[in-house]
Amino acid sequence: MQGTVLNQRYRIIKILGAGGFGQTYLANDIQNDDAPPCVVKQFKPASKDTAFLDVARRLFNTEAKILERLGQHELIPTFIDFFEENKEFYLVQEFIDGTPLSDAISDGLRFNEEGAIVFLKDVLSVLDFVHRNGVIHRDVKPENLIRRHSDGRYVLIDFGAVKEKQYQLANQTRMTRMTGPSPDTRQVSSLTVGIGTEGYNPPEQLSGRPRHCSDIYALGITTIQVLTGMPPYEWGEDPDTGELEWQDYAVTSIGFGLILETMIRLQLKHRYSRASDVLSDLQKLSTLPEEYTTIPDDDPAMAADMASTGDRGASLANTGLVANRIKPRAAKKKSRWASLKPVAIIGAATVMMSSALIGARQLGWFQALELAAYDRLVQVQANFGTDERLLVVEITEQDLRELQLPTPSDTHLSQVLQTLQSHNPLVIGIDLHRELPQGPTELHQAMIEQIKASGAIAITFLGQGENHIPPPLGLPDEQVGFNDLTIDVDGVVRRSVLIGRYSDGRRVDSFAFQLAIRYLAEQNIFPDADPKNPEQLRLGQASLPRLDRQAGQYHNLDNGGYQIILDYRSEDKSVRTVRFTDVLKGDVRPDWIENNIVFIGTTATSGRDRFLTPFSANQTGAESDEKMPGVVIHAQMVSQLLDVALGTRSLRWYWSEWGEILWIVGWAVTGSVMAYYCRHPILLGVGGIALVLVISGTGYVVFGQGGWIPTLMPCIVVLATGGTTVVCRAYFSQRKEEILSSFLRNSRLRQSLVLDDFEPPRNER
Repeated sequence: MQGTVLNQRYRIIKILGAGGFGQTYLANDIQNDDAPPCVVKQFKPASKDTAFLDVARRLFNTEAKILERLGQHELIPTFIDFFEENKEFYLVQEFIDGTPLSDAISDGLRFNEEGAIVFLKDVLSVLDFVHRNGVIHRDVKPENLIRRHSDGRYVLIDFGAVKEKQYQLANQTRMTRMTGPSPDTRQVSSLTVGIGTEGYNPPEQLSGRPRHCSDIYALGITTIQVLTGMPPYEWGEDPDTGELEWQDYAVTSIGFGLILETMIRLQLKHRYSRASDVLSDLQKLSTLPEEYTTIPDDDPAMAADMASTGDRGASLANTGLVANRIKPRAAKKKSRWASLKPVAIIGAATVMMSSALIGARQLGWFQALELAAYDRLVQVQANFGTDERLLVVEITEQDLRELQLPTPSDTHLSQVLQTLQSHNPLVIGIDLHRELPQGPTELHQAMIEQIKASGAIAITFLGQGENHIPPPLGLPDEQVGFNDLTIDVDGVVRRSVLIGRYSDGRRVDSFAFQLAIRYLAEQNIFPDADPKNPEQLRLGQASLPRLDRQAGQYHNLDNGGYQIILDYRSEDKSVRTVRFTDVLKGDVRPDWIENNIVFIGTTATSGRDRFLTPFSANQTGAESDEKMPGVVIHAQMVSQLLDVALGTRSLRWYWSEWGEILWIVGWAVTGSVMAYYCRHPILLGVGGIALVLVISGTGYVVFGQGGWIPTLMPCIVVLATGGTTVVCRAYFSQRKEEILSSFLRNSRLRQSLVLDDFEPPRNER
């Protein structure tokens, strides 16, 4: 291959190495005479199949871009080029002029602690950069660390990402051809190949599941090797734990020894997870007391021991792990941090969890749950009895069978109107669409004239576009109301719309609002603008605040028209009812009609005029379809308006957005304080349940007084901030119990104490 030109640019000088995936060459760039020699890495695909090559090419291009990004670090070879030639792939990188660490070790290189720390800081900075870019090196070892001749710093080479992808692709292709897309295939092909070198690979990498901390393990092994001059397989291991026993062959300070021990722990939870954590602990070494940074050889007792035995390893074996020599001393006076720690933990937990949860709430993520809680309160409290001012003439399934019609004819409706008028109702509301004749045209016109003469209120459906249903032709605007119902995203009717507009912009009042106004007019009560807020309606002595976009537990509400919260009177028997055919036969009590509001509408289950309400989730039974007829919902709206105007019921109120946020944050602080000072698990659980009950009980009582305040969110935030506080408290307690600040954060030592509580280490025999 010497002298071969690749990509019409790179002339091979010599072969640097070879492996199963290809070869590595030293080459010159013939298009740039001033360029230094470069390294060309050849990668041979496992198959020449066209489909395989297409996928391999895509993966190779992706990995080349990753290497180009990584090459920006000063201690990683600069990426120069990549190309494909003869169905093989090539990477071109900077050639590092230096000596591999493996060669230096063979020549007798040994690090003292100071040199090892300098080495670690250099390589850890590289790993931190690599990991932050989402890459795992997988093969950190002395052969892949080059000491650059120009500045003496160590450069990390030979990233194995491309090789791993190729292997994975070949593995997936082979397995798919053999077995097809079975669960076992997916399980096998999802594992990455255990690239690396024996002795430097942690267990998770050997099983094909490398992590960032796998590189930290390999770097720790490499560092200890340069400290001891011995390869890992010569150290031996603990027969019980499997941990490597290198301490007998290296002399380190307590602090640095603990760092190395934590870097090479077998279990992930006991090992450093990030390179930045190791760097942080290395920085802290200089701040520790002298007894924790003193090399054990400096201990006179240990020196005498070594002199008497002539064996440094035997001496260290007597002491075991260096950390086991640490002894506690008496507790000191509390520091300022100890005094401020409760405030810091409570404040941090409150701010963190309340901000996150309130932010999610503002986005509407909890609206469905909050409205479900509202429905439950309605179910257990809404029971104001039967409103005797109202009567519903209902068209049932039995009525339709007797009439043998899908809807009463104009003749039937005229007869019912005559019967009702004979008993002097205050106003009649016809919740039936009569824009088209239901029988002969002349009878339809006669019916309209009868409606006009009686002063009854007919309906129109505003809808949108072609969904609009006009009122009966010829009726004046004051005898027409829209019967559209405002439905929430979950299909439930919880709001009333009092005022709307036609498509041409003309105002039109709702069916229920028209009927309520007619009734109240007889008592000299008329709707007007509120003197304190002219944009709000006033009915009698009551103001009717219009719902805003953040009303109650709604978030980003579509508040078009003039809307209020619908306060249901009761689940059933909210109004008196009489069947349509009974009225047609004259079988109705006159006292139910006289001076009252009478509705005519369908309640048949086959009709489409039925809607979900807050009671729907509470309804059971084979005969229940969990929906309420539209005419009954309109009657509930009228009943609420009459009660509000006459002062027997108040309109449901709610706090401003800031008021609700302060309420939620207040409970967040309460939950955090309780969790911080209530240490016993049983008391903590009882306290959490008690707070939830208090919040729920308060919400229940306030709802009974006409208010609607957040109940679900305070319960969630109490538990969340309480849990976060427990976690924070446990974290700081763990920190307090760590040896040498953060050195023992992931250690397996049996004894963990605060740094300030340690006695200087003594050599115990």
